[in-house]
Amino acid sequence: MASADATALELVLVTGASGYIASHVIHQLLTAKDEATGQPLYRVRGTVRDASNEKKSAPIRGLAAKLGAEDRFELVSTDLMKDDGWDSACEGCTYVQHVASPLPAKVSDPQEIIRPAIEGVERAMKAAANAKTVKRFILTSSLAAMSGGGVPSRCHLPADHVFTEEDWADPDISPPYEASKILAEKRAWALWKEMPEEGRFEFVSILPGFVFGPLVINNPGTSLSLITAPMTNAAPALPVLTPPIVDVRDVATIHVRAMTTPGVSGNRYMGVSLETGVLDFPAIGRMLNERYGPQGYKVTTRAMPNFLVRIAKYFNSDLKLVAPYVGQTSHYDISKTRNAFKLEYIHPRQAVLDAAESCIEFGVIPEPVGGRKKPPADDSSVAAATSGASANDASEPQPALATGDGAAAGSEGESSASGGAGDAGAAATTEPAASEPAASD
Repeated sequence: MASADATALELVLVTGASGYIASHVIHQLLTAKDEATGQPLYRVRGTVRDASNEKKSAPIRGLAAKLGAEDRFELVSTDLMKDDGWDSACEGCTYVQHVASPLPAKVSDPQEIIRPAIEGVERAMKAAANAKTVKRFILTSSLAAMSGGGVPSRCHLPADHVFTEEDWADPDISPPYEASKILAEKRAWALWKEMPEEGRFEFVSILPGFVFGPLVINNPGTSLSLITAPMTNAAPALPVLTPPIVDVRDVATIHVRAMTTPGVSGNRYMGVSLETGVLDFPAIGRMLNERYGPQGYKVTTRAMPNFLVRIAKYFNSDLKLVAPYVGQTSHYDISKTRNAFKLEYIHPRQAVLDAAESCIEFGVIPEPVGGRKKPPADDSSVAAATSGASANDASEPQPALATGDGAAAGSEGESSASGGAGDAGAAATTEPAASEPAASD
C-alpha cells in the first residue's frame, strides 16, 4: 500500500500487470521523476486475475521492490470476464492503461479470445467512467487491428498500400487474434463516443507491431518465442517473414507519454520502428548465431522455402497460420506517432539482441551444454547491431538484412499483444507459442 506521502501522487491503473508490455509500462511509471524536483510522479495499481497467486504476482511485486517503489505500488484482482473488482480498481485513478488482453496459445473457438477482449474493454471503460477521476484512458490495441497482419487485402486495400492509423482490418476475414483486437478496439471507440462529451475522460489507442526487447520480469510473452526457438534450436527452419518490429521500451514510452501529451486524445497511434522491415526471421537467426554461436549456443539459421510453407500448411496447423503472410511486403507511415511523442526509436537489431541477452539472464534460454563460453573480445555482431541504433536516423540508409526470395512482412503482435505476437508471429517458430501472452494478465 502507498505511504502517506505517496498518496498525494497521481494514481495509474495498469491492467494485465504481469505481462511483457505492462511490466515495462509499470517500470517507466515507477521510475518517472519530476524534472524540477527529482521526485516521483506516479503511484501504480496493477491488476492480475488473482493477486493472491504468488507465482503470478511475485515477479511484478519484486520489480517494484527492486525499484524502491513498494510504497507506490499495489496489486489487485480483476478478471476480463467478471464484474467483480473493476470499480474498486479504478477508484481514485487519474489514468488507466488497459493493457490486458487474452492471447491463448491455441484457439479452438474464436469466441474464446474475442469475447474476453471485448468484455474486458467494456468493464475497464465503464469502471473508469464510474470513478469520475480518470482524465485519460489508454488502450493497448495491436497493429493487427490496423493492417490485418500486414496483408492489405484484409483491409480491402491494394497490395502497395502504405498503412496509416486511418486503416482498419476486416474482422470477418481475419484470424481469431486479429479479429479480437479489431473488435475490441472498435468497441472501445464506440463506447467512448457514446459517452456525454462533458465530463468524459480522454481516450487514446496504441497499436504496437511485433514487440521485441529486454525483459524486466520473467514473463517473455509470445513474441519472444521467436528469440527462444532459434536460440535453443527448437525450430528446424524459420519462415521468411519480415515483421514490423518495435522495441518494448518504445512501446512503454508511447503508453506513458500518451497519458499527458496535449492534443493526442481521440487518436490511434501505431508503434513500429521502421517504415519497412529490415529483419526477416532467418536474418534474425543469423544475427543471433553470429553473436551467440561462439558462446556455445546452437542457433537455427536455416530459412524455410516459401513453397514448402505453402505445402506444409496442409499438415501443420502453425504453418497454416503463417502461409498467408509469405510473399507479402507491408509498409507503414510511422510519422504520426514519432512526431506526437518525440520518439527516437530503438533499432530492431538492438531490440533483438537485448531480448536474447535478457532471456539468457532470466533463464528463459538455458545455458548450452557445457556452459556458456566467454564471448570473443572483438564481437562484431555487437557493433553491427548497435550501429545506427536509433531507427529515426533518416540520413543513414538501412541495410537490406532480409533473406530475399519472398522476404515478407506479415506478423504483428501486441502486444501482446499485444506486447506479444499475432497468430502468424506465434506460429513462425513452428512450435506452440509461449504460455504467457505479452498483454495478458
